[in-house]
Amino acid sequence: MFSIALPEKAPQEVSEQFPEYSELMVQLLFNRGLRTVNDVELFLNPEYHHLHDPYLFRDMQRACDRIYSSIDNGELIAIHGDYDADGVSGTVIIESVLKALGAKTMAYLPHREREGYGLNRDTVNYLRGKSARLIITCDCGISNTEEVRLAGTFGIDTIITDHHKIPSSIPDAYAIIHSKMPNETYPFKFLAGGGVAFKLGQALLRHSACQLPPHDRERTEKWLLDLVALSTVADMVELVGENRVLTRYGLLVLAKNRRLGLRHLYQVAGIDEKKISTHTIGFQIAPRINAAGRMDHANTAYKLLTADNDADGIALATLLESQNKSRQQKTEEIFREALDLAELEKDTPVIVLYRKHWLPGLTGLVANKISKHFASPAFILAYDGKRIVGSGRSPDGIDILRPVHEMREDLISYGGHVQACGFKYAEEKHDTVVSLLRAFFETYTADKNEVGSIAVDAEIHLSDISWGLVDWLQKFEPHGQLNPVPLFFSKGVEVLTARRVGSSLSHLKLTLRSTSKTLPAIAFSTTTDARAAQFVDILYCIQTNEWNGNREIQLNVKQMKLHA
Repeated sequence: MFSIALPEKAPQEVSEQFPEYSELMVQLLFNRGLRTVNDVELFLNPEYHHLHDPYLFRDMQRACDRIYSSIDNGELIAIHGDYDADGVSGTVIIESVLKALGAKTMAYLPHREREGYGLNRDTVNYLRGKSARLIITCDCGISNTEEVRLAGTFGIDTIITDHHKIPSSIPDAYAIIHSKMPNETYPFKFLAGGGVAFKLGQALLRHSACQLPPHDRERTEKWLLDLVALSTVADMVELVGENRVLTRYGLLVLAKNRRLGLRHLYQVAGIDEKKISTHTIGFQIAPRINAAGRMDHANTAYKLLTADNDADGIALATLLESQNKSRQQKTEEIFREALDLAELEKDTPVIVLYRKHWLPGLTGLVANKISKHFASPAFILAYDGKRIVGSGRSPDGIDILRPVHEMREDLISYGGHVQACGFKYAEEKHDTVVSLLRAFFETYTADKNEVGSIAVDAEIHLSDISWGLVDWLQKFEPHGQLNPVPLFFSKGVEVLTARRVGSSLSHLKLTLRSTSKTLPAIAFSTTTDARAAQFVDILYCIQTNEWNGNREIQLNVKQMKLHA
């Protein structure tokens, strides 16, 4: 069973601005925070020239001047990234631009379990041994005050490019490119790590010291947009404003696909490059890129994205496919075990589960599945051989990072976003950490049932669905955070036919009717059953289905229950 939350109705003064739009269209736009003609125009027609000037970042000029000084002096520039799809993509973006400018570079990605997130003292010492004179962080660094200070004592400058939560103590870096810094002048606040990396690359290509011809500057910049789209969607940042522009054009570059490694990844994963979408990134490309860091080392993904010959591309794509299948299997095993344990906690404000043998690299995936299954904040904890590693996930409306920040004195390290976080702590702190998490949510979550309600865009009738509506909905792409695929609710819909399909009969194929409108529907991976002559209430998205040259409107049913 499910409960829904209908949105606030678009007020008359908003509707009056759009007399040419239907009431439903105005409501969908209003649901996404679009209130003015200018907001709607930028949303429905995102253009490349809508991107902000990268030099609006307060420290951008200083950062670029320092980088060009390194290039001129032949200094080694180390790009320190992260082990997820966002960090790997951003690392390749920065390194690609630096190489195009003639810089001497090295990329460094940490091992998820042995080194953890962000800079550490051993890495700084290692880069010192390599004679690096400048470190550029990507998708990390804003929490590494001590490590940046250590680098400074060795005469190494650090430029931070990051997008994670600003800590109470900010590193004394040479420059910080982060849109949420205090008094930051950059207007868009939701860039992913790869997006911030792209703005640095964009600024370098537009710098007065850049000696590339104008045509080469533009080509270099725009061919990086595939990785910007990959990082933006994979990291689940808000897909509005500038991110919407970057992703829209990044999808075009992903479809053209000039990267040999990605081309072979498409082949082994069965990805149709003519149908690349944010769904393709989120459910096919990014999981395979992330599998490298989860199962072994992110260097495999880095090498795939930078492969320059078919032999390497094929080998790396095949390896990533194998790692992803292993990741899926291990995740499901841990999830099933966690699911049994969570049953004992399902009526509590938060679910906190720990098993020493669980794979640390998969805690975030399992936490996400547990959180969605119980509509509850969830923490999954594992042991990496030295300390306990934890990941937290939460439903909309619950800040999962806040309790972690409040117990920071008991942690070795932590980071994350509102709905996703990660942290580490010493084994002897385990009881303390678990107690603090439980105590926080005893007061924070007043009404768990309210959190579990599903926000829908509108309640409509099947008779409202037409090809005109489908064409309009396509204008809302690309989809992501703050711009999800429109979700509709219809009640009292008659089931004409229902049958199980798929190799494991896990999907339900339906024919639904309401008044004079009949439409096919599919419910993927559902345990809910329906039979002819029943009347049901459904939550669904509207999509198109193409087969044998035919094209039809189809409902993608997310949830279904008997109509009361």
